[in-house]
Amino acid sequence: MTEESSISVDLAGAGTGEKLGWLAWVGFGGMWLLLVNQLWLEWSTNPDYSYGFVVPLLALYLFALRWQSWQPPACPAPTPRSLWFSIGFLAFCLFPVRLLQVAQPEWRFVSWATAGIVIGITLGLFWHRGGMAWARHIAFPVAFVFTAVPWPTLIEVPFTQFLMRADTAFGVLLFNFSGIPALQRGNLIQVGREIVGISEACSGIRSLQVTWMSALFLGELYRFTVVRRFLLVGCGIAIALLCNLGRTCLLAWLSFSQGNEVMEKWHDAIGLAVLALSLGSLWVLSAAVNSSGTGEKAAQQIIAAKKCASRPWPRGLMPALVGWLVLVIAGAEAWFRSHEIARPAAQHWSATWPVSAPGFHEIEIPPRTRSMLKYTEGRNAAWRREDGGTWTVFYFRWAPGRTSAALARGHRPEICLPSVGCLLQREEGVETFEANGVSLPFRHLLFNQGGYPLHVWWCLWDEVCQGKESDEKASEYQKIIRAVLRGQRNLGQQVLEVALGGVEDSQAAHAEMAQMLPRLIQKQGQTAVETSSVR
Repeated sequence: MTEESSISVDLAGAGTGEKLGWLAWVGFGGMWLLLVNQLWLEWSTNPDYSYGFVVPLLALYLFALRWQSWQPPACPAPTPRSLWFSIGFLAFCLFPVRLLQVAQPEWRFVSWATAGIVIGITLGLFWHRGGMAWARHIAFPVAFVFTAVPWPTLIEVPFTQFLMRADTAFGVLLFNFSGIPALQRGNLIQVGREIVGISEACSGIRSLQVTWMSALFLGELYRFTVVRRFLLVGCGIAIALLCNLGRTCLLAWLSFSQGNEVMEKWHDAIGLAVLALSLGSLWVLSAAVNSSGTGEKAAQQIIAAKKCASRPWPRGLMPALVGWLVLVIAGAEAWFRSHEIARPAAQHWSATWPVSAPGFHEIEIPPRTRSMLKYTEGRNAAWRREDGGTWTVFYFRWAPGRTSAALARGHRPEICLPSVGCLLQREEGVETFEANGVSLPFRHLLFNQGGYPLHVWWCLWDEVCQGKESDEKASEYQKIIRAVLRGQRNLGQQVLEVALGGVEDSQAAHAEMAQMLPRLIQKQGQTAVETSSVR
């Protein structure tokens, strides 16, 4: 058989090569579906990452362009043993990562680990097929999916808070410069008698991430140099920040001139218009740079594949990879189902509202908050204390499901309260309260609200089964490992947030909380409950 005929068999995938070729793509498809399934949770529950649904399609398009423009080497270098070891190690890691996915799908480390494993195996197999040059050639479209992986919480939360404060400060500065008196109160802009809050959704983080992703896509599409790609990303970030600042000022002006009702009516429409303006400006900029001769369209670089030898897919590894994927998915499902069969029904508690308390009134939860949190049950109420202080309580419950934990973590005081003008002073730590047989650990945070202290307690409770040891003193990572070992998944979630105003001393506030909470908590079902979690 001549070299040309052997190449034709490999490229066309005839005979046994055809079956192996299909098996290779089945393995790739299974891995990438596993990754998309993990990221789907964040894309569907967090509006800041809703753009993630289009990222796999864009990555596939860029991959197709790279595939067509590839010229395989005549003789790929031998595959190093270290590469096989790396592929095998990454494939093995799929099983523990899959267990963590099922137990804690909202944990962002799992998303990053899954993406790293899938991308690493993909590049490793293409390295075997066409050498390091081929892996490097397709690395960008394969790694492009990282733009849709949610940022680690330790990075995202402080950065979002910074954007909220910066938007507020610049908005106030522009209003005062234009002759309209404005004041900054935390993340609030007071213009005249109207007050506009800069919330997490208004921080600009969504438009920033979408613009950043789009800049990377356009840079690859037009095959810009590395320097020009960095410049395009920098320009995209600047465009997104400026457009979002314009959005903040426009909303504040609408509130000042026509009232908050009109501002709320136009809030979402203006947000979409600003996002479209950011993307349109970025596309015009990239097209102008490309038309000036500094970049080339990917289509102009497509070259007909030469008749050259490319190493076939590894015959033993591809069936093993497909079988391992099936075993990983089936094994994880069997592990959790085996624990769920013998598990009694989960127990939970509820909030009993003190309707006879002085000044008691329920507060309507805004429609935008309801659409974001998607809770099963939710109430907000406030009442006065005898000495003039105030209690404000939020109670939410999510029925068991894959998205319950991710949605429950969306309501946190350090994210929500700054949007209504509260400034976080410090975190007092975890405080545990006993209420009618339920041990509830709360995070205690101290805020400043208009110059007065506001004590806030926040509890996130996993609805779990009876008869287990308490996890109150366990670290976050210990709780995750215990959830895997116990086969716990898709647990119902409850959030209780209690705010106390008018009390200066933290110890006095703790005593008030300990006295009030038993009148608020009502136990459901039996008296023994496994554990609760505070994060």
